[in-house]
Amino acid sequence: MRRRLAKLAHPASFLFLIVALGFIDILWVANVQAIPFTSSSDVDAEFTDPGLPGGFDGVGKNGPPNQPLVDLSLSEIRTTDKTLFDVSSVTAFVNTDGGLSNQGVAQVDTLLSPLGPSSQVSGHANFQLDFTSGDSPLAVDLSGVLHQSGATWGGLESAHVEFGCSDFSDTCVKGFGFLPEGFRVGDFPFEFHTILPPVVRAYTFRIGAENNLFGSGVNVTRETTSESRIVWNLQARPVPVPPTLLLFGPGIIGLAVAIWRREAPLVPSR
Repeated sequence: MRRRLAKLAHPASFLFLIVALGFIDILWVANVQAIPFTSSSDVDAEFTDPGLPGGFDGVGKNGPPNQPLVDLSLSEIRTTDKTLFDVSSVTAFVNTDGGLSNQGVAQVDTLLSPLGPSSQVSGHANFQLDFTSGDSPLAVDLSGVLHQSGATWGGLESAHVEFGCSDFSDTCVKGFGFLPEGFRVGDFPFEFHTILPPVVRAYTFRIGAENNLFGSGVNVTRETTSESRIVWNLQARPVPVPPTLLLFGPGIIGLAVAIWRREAPLVPSR
């Protein structure tokens, strides 16, 4: 009997056990079930000018729901004694291989030339992702950059980035919100990292670029073009707790057997 224990305590056997459990850990990660999701997207363009019928015109478009690939855009132009132009687009990818991965770009570009006191060009590009966590903890990593250039305006949002529970209850994990105001130009990075608890719950991720190009007033820089663009990367991966514990447990047992072997030398059996 003690010879059998000695064989189990042999360094080569112990190493083989660790390698085997490590292989199990890799298989567990590779075979994590996909996280179910739903998604939606929309873009629009709005024009305000005295030369338009009724002084206003607008158009919008919705993307097909729940798609792993979103490629949605519209390009609209209106001509009076001015040129009013808007391009709004959303491109996003969703991958559920071993978790949930979502990357994309939302962008709005506007043109108003020449500037007019009662004219405005606005556009929006929105994407929303909803998913449900499972009975394992989820590591969530969100990062991205908002880019704002051209004409600026005061007091109006140029983008929004949000992540949190769909029901907004008190038991939800603390969410994330990023809402810069439109009078700033430049690149504005954002990031959010958290571990979602192993409780089945619905989460929502929203992102949207917005552009409001005014002919006067809050167009403090008096430019005829403006751009808002958001590039993002969202990752939600199950935390491999069970295999890690499997590695830890046999490791402790193996160490105890090795110590016992040193302290109690074998007596040859007859």
